[in-house]
Amino acid sequence: MSFNKPLPTQPLDSSRKSVSSSGSISGPTGILRMSTSLTLAENTSVSTENMLAQRSDSDISNVFAPSVLLGKRAASDTLFSDGRARKISRKSDSEPVLPLYPPVFVAYSRSVQTWLDSRSLPWGVQWEIARLVSLGRLKYEKVYMNDLDKLKAEGSNVKAVPQVEKILSRKPDDVLMKTQLFINERKAKFPFEELDLEDRYLREDAYGALGFNKDDDWFGGKIVFAGKLKILSLDSKKRPLFKVELERPDMGASSRFTRRFGSKSFMRIRIPKDLSKYSDDLIELFRRPFIVSGKVFRAFLEKEKNVFFFMTNESPEGPSASPLPDGLSFLDFLNWHNPLHANQNQSAAKYASRFTLGFSTSVPGLLLEPGNIVFIDDIVSNEGSDMTDGAGFINKMALKQLRLKFDWAEWPTAIQCRVAGAKGMLMQHPNDDHPEPRVYIRKSMNKIKYPELGSDRAHCAIDVLRACHPRFACKLSSEIIIILAENGVPEQVFCDLLDETLDSLVASLTTWESQSDLEELWRTLSRLGGVFSARSARRKSSLARVNGYSERDALEADDGDEDGLDNEAEEGRSTAWWEDEVSGQPSSLEETVMRLLDGGFTPEECPVMRDKLKKILDSQISNCTANFRIVVPMSFTAFILPDPTPAGVLEEGEIYFRSSTNGVLMADGLYTDVLVGPAVVTRHPSKLPTAAQKWIAVDRPELKAYTDVIIISTKGARRGADWLGSADYDGDKATALYDPGIVGTFINADLKLGEPRDDIKTEFFEQRTETVSNVLKSTPPTSENTFALIHALQSYLLGGIKSASLVGKASNMHDFLLYTRGLRDPETIRMAHIFSYTLDGMKTGLRIKPEKWKEDTSRYHRGSMVWKEAGDKRNNGDIPGSEDNALLSRRPENLSPFIMDRLQKHAEKKRDEKMGNIETICSSTHAVLDEQLAAPWTEANNLAERGNVIMRESLVKIKAHVESMRVKHRASVAGKTFTGLSIETRQDKLRSLSREFASPPEDLLISKDEVSRLQASYAYQHDFDKERSWTRFPWDVAMEELVHIKAKVTGQSRTVVGEFYKRFNLRKNR
Repeated sequence: MSFNKPLPTQPLDSSRKSVSSSGSISGPTGILRMSTSLTLAENTSVSTENMLAQRSDSDISNVFAPSVLLGKRAASDTLFSDGRARKISRKSDSEPVLPLYPPVFVAYSRSVQTWLDSRSLPWGVQWEIARLVSLGRLKYEKVYMNDLDKLKAEGSNVKAVPQVEKILSRKPDDVLMKTQLFINERKAKFPFEELDLEDRYLREDAYGALGFNKDDDWFGGKIVFAGKLKILSLDSKKRPLFKVELERPDMGASSRFTRRFGSKSFMRIRIPKDLSKYSDDLIELFRRPFIVSGKVFRAFLEKEKNVFFFMTNESPEGPSASPLPDGLSFLDFLNWHNPLHANQNQSAAKYASRFTLGFSTSVPGLLLEPGNIVFIDDIVSNEGSDMTDGAGFINKMALKQLRLKFDWAEWPTAIQCRVAGAKGMLMQHPNDDHPEPRVYIRKSMNKIKYPELGSDRAHCAIDVLRACHPRFACKLSSEIIIILAENGVPEQVFCDLLDETLDSLVASLTTWESQSDLEELWRTLSRLGGVFSARSARRKSSLARVNGYSERDALEADDGDEDGLDNEAEEGRSTAWWEDEVSGQPSSLEETVMRLLDGGFTPEECPVMRDKLKKILDSQISNCTANFRIVVPMSFTAFILPDPTPAGVLEEGEIYFRSSTNGVLMADGLYTDVLVGPAVVTRHPSKLPTAAQKWIAVDRPELKAYTDVIIISTKGARRGADWLGSADYDGDKATALYDPGIVGTFINADLKLGEPRDDIKTEFFEQRTETVSNVLKSTPPTSENTFALIHALQSYLLGGIKSASLVGKASNMHDFLLYTRGLRDPETIRMAHIFSYTLDGMKTGLRIKPEKWKEDTSRYHRGSMVWKEAGDKRNNGDIPGSEDNALLSRRPENLSPFIMDRLQKHAEKKRDEKMGNIETICSSTHAVLDEQLAAPWTEANNLAERGNVIMRESLVKIKAHVESMRVKHRASVAGKTFTGLSIETRQDKLRSLSREFASPPEDLLISKDEVSRLQASYAYQHDFDKERSWTRFPWDVAMEELVHIKAKVTGQSRTVVGEFYKRFNLRKNR
């Protein structure tokens, strides 16, 4: 396979060659000054009010406002991070301060950067120094050359980064980083070994991180460099002052971008939800270059409240300085992914939206010969509907190689992927038996045109997002419940399904009589807690999605206030849900009970197990009733795809589904592979009455090769998927419900209610018609602004910052109209279309007219409706309760009772009934000492009493240590404040206690194993004696040892290493 050379490292855009000599960096202040000929009228968005400066050559503030305005200002008015004005040096008082969009100095010192560069310190070390500076834990003026020499001597990232704060701040080693414990957890999330590996591969080959090396299947791009935006205060004009705090790099998902250019070429800044109201300020802010440790980053994408930046080859000294020798300019990067001139007929909005493709979570599949990427036409109906939108083909050889590579248990009928400039699904080609891997890309899939396909290897790779992994026995969302009810499904059907869900749940967790019951309990806990999927995802986070371990990306959640615990152990911060390898206690409730079952404990005799089961039941029942998580056993969710046969064997209104594992549950309780009969097919979001369709599932021998996907007919006037919330076939999933109670009563809505509404689009939206060509022509670089094109493109690239909040409000307004007017009311239908158009606004360029939006929000915006909110929010009073909500949103008497109101009352009654029963079943009876757990301590005491002096002295010291640890444990975890902490914080506290517990006096003259056993036994005995009951203390600090003691008593225990144990499973034959 031959490819052209990699992209040049020098910039391609001509704007680099025409930089005005009037733009320069003045002295040590790091402030870009421009020619005095520029006037205020020419740059009304610029002011020196919030200009950044440097305290000396070594301390630049990272407090900043969205923009600066051009104009003269007193030299004493430059803002520093402490909020006070400081004097800065100027060339002359008459020289105005100004670049358009001046840089944001997140962490940068010119002199220190010179030292860092001269020592070639790896990026992980430089990022760590910058992170500490951004957090205020280190000042550049405290960084000395001899300290950097020590870090240089460490060599690699994996050795040097953990030493950065210790060396620069003279802090002692962190206990966790010195120990060999938690090695698997650290390996899964500790990124620096991976960063060194990535650096090595990229030094050897510019394509080295893509994953197609001769000797192994390693691929790069799995390290996340991130920060968080914070607001410090508002200025005198009520504009926000922001600050960026960098975070420790983490292991995460890989993508085409990060594999091609390396993880360190990208940075993301998280925007907390409460800052969404400053969307205009945020866009203005993120159009500025961000400088981190001498590297200039520019923003090119907003996705799910994260702004993504690319590391450019610009000099931090400004446009007058020569570019850095490595890397690409910002425009080079944009052109690499979506060439401006080759795609100049795209709308600017669509051009911007294409950058999400490069950051899709994916893994490298196969590298194709350019000639084996075949472009084909779509099937289009006579009425103009694209019947195959988003779905192409892949041949059997390619699927065979992918299955072997990823070790998929079942044959992959289809994959969701990215290839070249295309996105969508590739399903097995009906008759291609070519010996080389080959794909067929439809026009509807191809979003980006490349002048010369094959000029870069990354563009010829199959980037795999997911294979087809269907889910059976699905849970209904509130939107789907409403659609079903509005189309004829009676209330009693949902109440019966809810009752069955709860009855099955409670029975599976409270039946303990026999060994088979305990095995079933173990399986239920594994399923409810997603234990094996979570274990696999933790071990293989980069492969979690493609292997079906997780159905969603690992989005970064914002916790708001993160100061619940001090930062004393930040460097050794634990990863959520990993077990404590010192005490042996798993992190999740479900896995903890499973571990106790492994050791031979039973709920009847073990009060701590009953207590944890009670918590699990409480959580599961509350989730089911408060969030209406109703399970429909006769249902499944899978990718939807068009009929692949040339002639189309499915008629309009027919679907096909065949399970590769006989997963289709029938009414008689048996399982089969092919669904036959009526099924209601729907998906989320469901806003229109037609978003659920009753179709007929049929068996067609011609389609037997297509398993685990829902095949929809390509016949008719309109794409079948389009009825399901304007879906297509590029990776959308649908849920098929074939429960007799649902399909027997459901009536399809009049299709006219789901017809496209161009009149709404015309009346309520403005179309941004600018094409890429228009942008190129209207924003040529000038001497005053060499980055005019970049800034113009960024207004589109970062447009998602504004649109996200509009989508949520449109959905809330639709809910209000749904409740007060009904699903079929013209206003409700209008708002459904407004929601849909707003949701796609980033791609289509549609922007709702401000006056229309204001009118709608004043009439219909009432916030989130009760049934959409989680039960804990309702119970805590964070939103109006059902009665208060009724005052705000009354259901007219002419409408039938609202299904969610009725269902909520039934759910609350059922929940109270179940919780009462659980309280009886799981309540602790009178305390009974487990003699088997106390036996080691009792036996040791007997030995000491018989004259064993060494044992007697040892027991005295162990006793004192255990008793002091119990006091510390109670002080640390007592009260509700502990349970309210984040899971990582709770883990850190418990791990600190377990490490201290496991470190008894060193002068004991008995073996370490014996000490561990006696400590665990006495912790249990002492805890019982103090309480005449039990607390969590012995289990939090010595669970593994207590389990060993218990298991040995049975006489049937087996010793196994942890990594084998975590893969053991109990499977039940159907």
